[in-house]
Amino acid sequence: MRSWSVQIAVLKSCLTILCLGAQEVQLAATPVTTSGTPCPVPMRHILGELKIAQITFAGSYKLPLPVQEQIAHSIRQQVRGSSVEAVTAQAVERARAGWQNHGYFKATSTSEGATLNTVPRQTVSLTIRVEEGPRYRVGAITFRNNRAIGNVVVLRNLFPMKDGETFSRDQTAKGIENLRSAYTELGYINFTCIPDITFDDTRKLIFLDVDLDEGEQFYIRSIDILGVDEATRAEILHDGPLSRSQVYNSRLLKLMIERHPAIFRFASDDPAHIWRDLDERTGTVAISLDARPCVQD
Repeated sequence: MRSWSVQIAVLKSCLTILCLGAQEVQLAATPVTTSGTPCPVPMRHILGELKIAQITFAGSYKLPLPVQEQIAHSIRQQVRGSSVEAVTAQAVERARAGWQNHGYFKATSTSEGATLNTVPRQTVSLTIRVEEGPRYRVGAITFRNNRAIGNVVVLRNLFPMKDGETFSRDQTAKGIENLRSAYTELGYINFTCIPDITFDDTRKLIFLDVDLDEGEQFYIRSIDILGVDEATRAEILHDGPLSRSQVYNSRLLKLMIERHPAIFRFASDDPAHIWRDLDERTGTVAISLDARPCVQD
């Protein structure tokens, strides 16, 4: 069982990864198919065969039973694996996260046993014990080194939790995602941040301080669309919300892609089909959208 201090370090790392925003900084990838675009891997090649049939939480908890049942249901729906060990590890982590989403930030979880069922099909039954610890509320969320968005009220409103409300791990991650989106809509593609979490154990409050590194603002150098004829390309760019020399805007790029689903048959955040070539010296970005058909092996 990991100590809560180690778990906090892990969560900080996860939130920092969200701040880094790997998808926005994705550069041109090496094509892996004859069409130049990697085909999606079928889900059966990603997911194993084992599912969870039953989850039992061993112990007496302050968290209401209906909420426990919701967490158990979510785990059963989401966890898959190729071994009992893999399924158990995922389930234990998701159980802890479920408690953390309801204020029990220092919760720890362990498996007390796993049974492999073979009839009527292979499934796993799990017993998980959670040590809740104290329940925390939001003390304050503050920001440092915010220059492009100077209004801290605007930044604070990007986080769904209000001061005094129950602290939630998922809502914290959502706030970080909103923060990144706000900056990439203003052209700050290299935006990063480092979240710092501190506790007031007397009042059971959590304080989140986010140190921002906005980076430089980028302008569009060019927009290229692969796999379409010149007339179609010109039409898309003419009607599109983005153009050359404009400040890069992730929301408008998403809108351009979603306006043409018959041409762009991929998600608007798919790094395999959306390439960004950054030139740090000139502060510009070249965008390539790969609309070439995917050739399955």
